[in-house]
Amino acid sequence: MAKEFLSHRGIPFREVHVFRESGAIDDLVRLTGSLAAPVVIAGGKFLRGYDPVGLTGLLTEAGWLDKE
Repeated sequence: MAKEFLSHRGIPFREVHVFRESGAIDDLVRLTGSLAAPVVIAGGKFLRGYDPVGLTGLLTEAGWLDKE
């Protein structure tokens, strides 16, 4: 759902498959302190799980969406 949210708004993203990419699990835990997914990272902050309101806030704060 997070991918669809970003795609629908034309926001570029890089999908990381943590169990397929070397070091990705370590990076996820280092950045977020958890193995929970999905994680969206923008503007040096992150959001765990799919939360459309939280994603909108995160992306607005990071400059990817216009403030309404």
